[in-house]
Amino acid sequence: VGSLHLVFDGTNTPQIRDIGAPGIGTGNTPSFTVDGTTTVLENQQSGTDIAFRTRSGNSFSNALKIKTQTSSIGIFVDDPQYTVDISGTLHTTGNTVIDGDLTVNGEATYVNVTNIQVEDKNIELGQGDGAIGTDVDIDGGGIILKSSDGDKSILFDNGNDSFDANI
Repeated sequence: VGSLHLVFDGTNTPQIRDIGAPGIGTGNTPSFTVDGTTTVLENQQSGTDIAFRTRSGNSFSNALKIKTQTSSIGIFVDDPQYTVDISGTLHTTGNTVIDGDLTVNGEATYVNVTNIQVEDKNIELGQGDGAIGTDVDIDGGGIILKSSDGDKSILFDNGNDSFDANI
């Protein structure tokens, strides 16, 4: 006898079969096998999703949802709309590399680093919602260095059509 396979065939009665490799499930049921050095959880029915659920009180939520039709993964998201869709705070340690554009939607962006390097020689400010504002819209905009001895700033003054420096 080789390795045994535990099969659930829809009758709620598990069957044990000799298939030569350890695993659970066949046909249209989920399959759990060991393939060399890789443990594989495989959905045998085409077009069906996989969910790993957690229980809180009397209700369950999808901790991880894999949608086959859209090739997307949701982490605590029932219907992921992106390749990786996360509900909650994403925290990473080490380096993170993003090959492509980065869009941040929110009220504030915090960058807690010692140095910021920007390849471009221009930094554009005051472009809310993709629209370029008028001089009235950007009045008071500029650069402020925070200091316990008093802030230092270079700000646009629409009334004088100039930049005012407070150094």
